[in-house]
Amino acid sequence: MKRKVGLGLVLALIAISLPAPVAVGQGQVKVDVCHFVDEYWDFSAGDEEYGVIISIADTAYDAHLAHGDPAGWVRAYLPDGREVCRKGWYVFATSEKFTGDLMGVEGADVICEALAAAAGLPGEYMAWIATNYWDDPESRFKKTDLPYALVDGTLIADGWSDLVDGTLTNPIMKDEYGEVVSGWGVWTNVEPNGASLSMEDCSNWSLSTSGRGMIGRLWAVDGEWTRFRDRRCDITARLYCFQQSN
Repeated sequence: MKRKVGLGLVLALIAISLPAPVAVGQGQVKVDVCHFVDEYWDFSAGDEEYGVIISIADTAYDAHLAHGDPAGWVRAYLPDGREVCRKGWYVFATSEKFTGDLMGVEGADVICEALAAAAGLPGEYMAWIATNYWDDPESRFKKTDLPYALVDGTLIADGWSDLVDGTLTNPIMKDEYGEVVSGWGVWTNVEPNGASLSMEDCSNWSLSTSGRGMIGRLWAVDGEWTRFRDRRCDITARLYCFQQSN
């Protein structure tokens, strides 16, 4: 069940089953839980441990966690082509829309944290947003080599370097519950390389009565995913939220 999140509202962490597996064509199924069935150590990637993916139903999620299966893993592939699980960090577009008055970058982070907690997602989250030439993802985000993925396992980028190279593997078009979002606007003011873009930041993301803010475009995989155009600050748009810790 979704909860509406207001600025400054403290939400209690609630346990919610992850979405059911989503069919993606040609018999493949994306899943949100990796059942560990065998060890595979990738020494070229810093001794990372992998487990083979299996499909399970929503009702089995809690039981699998009780047996030690890891949460927060995403799809990856071994050199021989086998599909496996790899530890990764989640990315989502917010299920809710907001005006340009986000109570600053910190307020945007609070929104991401609250929505992730309400959806039962692991770790801490920050908003992909920047003010006028500072407080940008390039300076605030942790630079990880782990893949970024939607909550259904869809790969977005293979680590920070891949994220900021100008293109995404797939668009960020699902929310914290794994549901497809509508519309196209996302508050950002961020260059594709993660740096601050311009002075169009709704007065440091604290104003909704006047001014303009830069947005990215949902469904884009080129640089427009984060740098598209400006909009009036009284118009509502979503946020991109990126996991920062396990």
